[in-house]
Amino acid sequence: VGNDVAVTVANSHSNLDLSTMMPVMHHNLQQSIEVLANVSRVFAHRCIDGLSANVALLRRNAEMSAAIVTRLNPIIGYEKAAELAKESGRTGVPIKQLVVERKILTAEEADRLLDARTLTEPSEDLLGSGG
Repeated sequence: VGNDVAVTVANSHSNLDLSTMMPVMHHNLQQSIEVLANVSRVFAHRCIDGLSANVALLRRNAEMSAAIVTRLNPIIGYEKAAELAKESGRTGVPIKQLVVERKILTAEEADRLLDARTLTEPSEDLLGSGG
């Protein structure tokens, strides 16, 4: 925090664009860069290394997300999709399971259209028909 103030004050004391305080600004900027580099290495070593994703929990969260129903809007309309999202949130039943139970989609269609992995990747084909 002190280095940024030192650079700001040094810059404000440079008169007529002569940059008489350039050595002070350079020293403090260089010191800040070194501190940031050191902190980044320590942070990576002590905090980032060894982290792993809980894939099952992440998949469950993605499948329970109300955003997944947007894929159904062109098929069943906004109102029915919103109703499914609300029911899923209320009951804790995944949207994919609800659409199969209500016979809105077959299990195969639901797997293809509501796959969380494909929904998070770019696609030109909205309905996934491959055409």
